[in-house]
Amino acid sequence: MLSKNKAKERLQRGEIVLGCMALIPDPAIAEILGMAGFDYLMMDAEHGAYDARLMENMVRACEVVGVTPMARLPLNDPQALEPFLDTGLMGVTVPHCRTAADVARLVDGSKYPPIGRRGVGPGRVGRYGSVPTGDLVRHLNEQMMVLPLVEDVDGIRNLPEMLTIPGVDGYLLGPNDLASSMGYPGNMGHPDVQEAIANAIRLVRDAGLCINMTPKTTDPDDARRYIDMGANIIIFGEVPLLRQASAAAVKEFRAAFGGA
Repeated sequence: MLSKNKAKERLQRGEIVLGCMALIPDPAIAEILGMAGFDYLMMDAEHGAYDARLMENMVRACEVVGVTPMARLPLNDPQALEPFLDTGLMGVTVPHCRTAADVARLVDGSKYPPIGRRGVGPGRVGRYGSVPTGDLVRHLNEQMMVLPLVEDVDGIRNLPEMLTIPGVDGYLLGPNDLASSMGYPGNMGHPDVQEAIANAIRLVRDAGLCINMTPKTTDPDDARRYIDMGANIIIFGEVPLLRQASAAAVKEFRAAFGGA
């Protein structure tokens, strides 16, 4: 009755996991992306117009097509996380984790005791009380993926200490914000930025954790470069995928119609 985290299972088998950041809060989008074959969707409540009710319907849509629902939530606060996590999310990240205290706070809000301090609710996540609490807590503590997002100079600097916090499955690195934080806005390819990313990937993987990277949306070579550096989760953006695929289709059709 309780769902399993298919993305986490793939990681445990040593496979590369593919995800998509879902900015548009529409269950039909979740179904389409899930049917496309992504392993997980990361609902973007940091930049997208999500509330807990919309998140619940996105999670339902993910479950229908068998794709793991995760979310980027805007506030790293246990009380703010709880209504979103209780929709049935199986993975969570929050932006701008800069310190070990930030990571510990995310674990507290995402995992039940004895790992964290998440409260047990009677709603959807526990199948409306039909699952014994002990079974629910054990299952969700095993299945929930906690993935702090590091995207600032301070986060890179403090990463060794952050890696000492238990209850974390891996880290996301945000190249775009990191480049801005380092003084190179819009220049993710700057050698200093790439060196910082490479060092962070090495530290995280040496700690036995997974690493999630965002490549250029339609560039397999960029994804392969991050995989060669040690990344084992690759996440694409739904909006860039839609924009680039649509632009390519329009260009192709116009050419077929003689430039009409």
